[in-house]
Amino acid sequence: MPASFVSHIRAGVEAAAADPRSLLVFSGGQTRATAGPRSEALSYWMVAEHFGWWGGAEAVRPRSVVEDYARDSFENLMFSICRFKEVVGCYPSRVTVIGYGFKEHRFVDLHRPALRIALDDFAYVGLTPPSGSKFNLAKAVQGELENAVALFEKDPYGECDPWKYSRLTRSDNLRPFVTPLRLPRPLARGKTRLPQPVRARRSVRPKLPRTRGPPRVVRPGTVQRRPSLGPLDWVRGQCARSETGAMASRLGLGT
Repeated sequence: MPASFVSHIRAGVEAAAADPRSLLVFSGGQTRATAGPRSEALSYWMVAEHFGWWGGAEAVRPRSVVEDYARDSFENLMFSICRFKEVVGCYPSRVTVIGYGFKEHRFVDLHRPALRIALDDFAYVGLTPPSGSKFNLAKAVQGELENAVALFEKDPYGECDPWKYSRLTRSDNLRPFVTPLRLPRPLARGKTRLPQPVRARRSVRPKLPRTRGPPRVVRPGTVQRRPSLGPLDWVRGQCARSETGAMASRLGLGT
């Protein structure tokens, strides 16, 4: 594993060790076919195990979990919050992200407001690749601005191409993706420090289908009525449009 990733893992362990009430979440899905069923999150955990949690095994290891469904940076943040809720039973009062320094703008100014996390409740620890590594920082910064930042500015939730296509291609090993029904209930209004979301586009009042309709003649001698559809059927149909859009709606984070 590159030394820069090891430094990220160590920084996360040290940050968790400094806060005994924190939960360390390693985030990253099964995004590479060559890795088989091993997710990015699991590989981070294994690296921490290899280094003995840098002396914090007893203090940090019991408070460390993996989130192995995220396929990009937005899902890293959103799914980590979901994982915290799943383990602890409530949403975090503060979120700290460990990552490359050149990605700070993406997380602080794009992902954070998209999930409506207050600036005072969010911290980003930006790290620089170690000197002497083969990491091409200049090329990475250029790609960050031209690709990730530019695209997330237009599509904060990554629901459209090329993010939608990228997520589909990074879902390897034929594992079924997490569904909205497996995510926690929406953020409780007024019961958490995480502010409520804004809609990504203008709100349009849905036109619910009629629950009943007049008889329709199919062929001579037979009569068939329209199937009865309720509001939940309409909602399920809307959620089926987009995986991430459906999850964001389920969480109260999307449109």
